[in-house]
Amino acid sequence: MIQRSLPGRTLTLLVLLAAFAAGSAAGAVSDRFYLLRYQRRAELEGHREQEGSGGDRIPTSLYALGLEPGQERRLHEIAERWRPKAAAEITEMRAAVAELENGMFAEMLCALTADQQRRYVARIREGGENARNPHVIERRLRLVESHQCPSDSTAARR
Repeated sequence: MIQRSLPGRTLTLLVLLAAFAAGSAAGAVSDRFYLLRYQRRAELEGHREQEGSGGDRIPTSLYALGLEPGQERRLHEIAERWRPKAAAEITEMRAAVAELENGMFAEMLCALTADQQRRYVARIREGGENARNPHVIERRLRLVESHQCPSDSTAARR
């Protein structure tokens, strides 16, 4: 049986204590970095909630740079000037996309059988999808109801 000497045990104990101390220090440092990061994230989330959806919002990626009050005011002014232009473009784009979708839907209805078309019309007129918007219903049914379906879409109709 090998007996360890007292200095060997002491050395082992010191190595274990050093490892424990190093682990504790690393844990404390990583915890501190985590807390700082979490606090900054909470601050940015507060910025998002505070700013809401108004036209003078500063993008969070810029706000996160730690702006001075004068810079914040200037960025709010810039946003107030540009956001209405962007909103108008988005509104216009949404209308164009809605028209494309209605055209696509109208042609898709042409590919359905007469029975499927009748069931779809009944469903939307009874309060199903898009029932609150008669313009959408009218646009989607225009080809079917006017009997102007493209000839290649009528192959499925029976």
